[in-house]
Amino acid sequence: MDQVKSAKDLFVFLVRRGYRYCKPASRVWSSALIMRQGESVLCVLFRKNGLDMRFYESYGGEIFVDSKNVASISGGELYRNHYNESENFIVMKVATVAFCFSKGIVRDELRTQDGRSYKLNQRYQVIREHSSEAFQRRSQEMREAAEQRSIYKYIRDDCGGYMGDGQWL
Repeated sequence: MDQVKSAKDLFVFLVRRGYRYCKPASRVWSSALIMRQGESVLCVLFRKNGLDMRFYESYGGEIFVDSKNVASISGGELYRNHYNESENFIVMKVATVAFCFSKGIVRDELRTQDGRSYKLNQRYQVIREHSSEAFQRRSQEMREAAEQRSIYKYIRDDCGGYMGDGQWL
């Protein structure tokens, strides 16, 4: 699996593992690779900005492939994985999930979605970062204030309000 570094490498890797190539009827995806294991089906769908996985836990014939190898795909659970702002290397993640599926193992990573479908404008990215920092700062202040309130409440209730050194609440 170490040789999988691009979408093209992933395509070849999955075909060699027994996935069937189909041309999707939907223009959203450029290619589809499909595999059935018992009652489950996994579709790996290639698109311009990412890789999607459509999973059928209990397959009921929702995929129709015509004589020209064009697949009409409906139903199942769709998990989108965008290249942009992804926490993971999407190609490797999909390769791992698809490889394990070919061995009969459904990994939890299948059900997680990664990345963002669009790139934020630089101006909005700055706003996003500032709001995140402000949120973190305000959250910390609130935690500290709650801690102080609980300390004073404990002193007031359990010690009769006496703070020590002749000070009362």
